[in-house]
Amino acid sequence: MNLSQEHLSILHRLGAKIRVSYQAETYVEDPASLRPKRKTGPKYVAEILDASTDELYHRAESDKGENEAAIAAILGAVDAPKPLTAAQRESEKLKAEILDKAKAEARAQNELDEQKRINDELRARLDAIERATSNKKAAVPA
Repeated sequence: MNLSQEHLSILHRLGAKIRVSYQAETYVEDPASLRPKRKTGPKYVAEILDASTDELYHRAESDKGENEAAIAAILGAVDAPKPLTAAQRESEKLKAEILDKAKAEARAQNELDEQKRINDELRARLDAIERATSNKKAAVPA
């Protein structure tokens, strides 16, 4: 494989490494006749891996050669989402848990506020009924 300095620089700036392999012809059975049927190949497969985690995050194929596959993978990796490190994954998980807990607490507080509002409304109605009843008793001569 013979990559230009520009492509090597892109890999370096991405913090990535590349793995290129040759894949021979692959065959699959034709479901109707159960006979082997040529599916694909031969081709070169280039995979871009995060240098710190060794996680694959972009892959490209070419039947023209390994350089073409590598260049396609490098250029595609520029826009591909990068894998998270273990610490970043844990941080994202903790953020999600904290957010879920905060949402649950907010829902519970909203329910308590709504119940308090209903109780206050009922208490006001009851007080009004009691006042009306006591006014009627006071208005009725004995």
